[in-house]
Amino acid sequence: MRFSLPEASTDAPAIDLLIGGLLLVSVAVLGLVFFLLFSYIIRYRHKSPIRRGELGEKSFRFEIT
Repeated sequence: MRFSLPEASTDAPAIDLLIGGLLLVSVAVLGLVFFLLFSYIIRYRHKSPIRRGELGEKSFRFEIT
């Protein structure tokens, strides 16, 4: 059983390798983002005893610039 299409040019294996590498890097970054997201969700949940610090003061000076 083949999972790839027939080669349409001589450069097709190099392009397939490039796309596979980009896909692998994208999946790794996405996995890291989801891992960090879920770890922060678990760590800073509503009834957690961890001190979150004071709320920051809103300043529009930074946003305007």
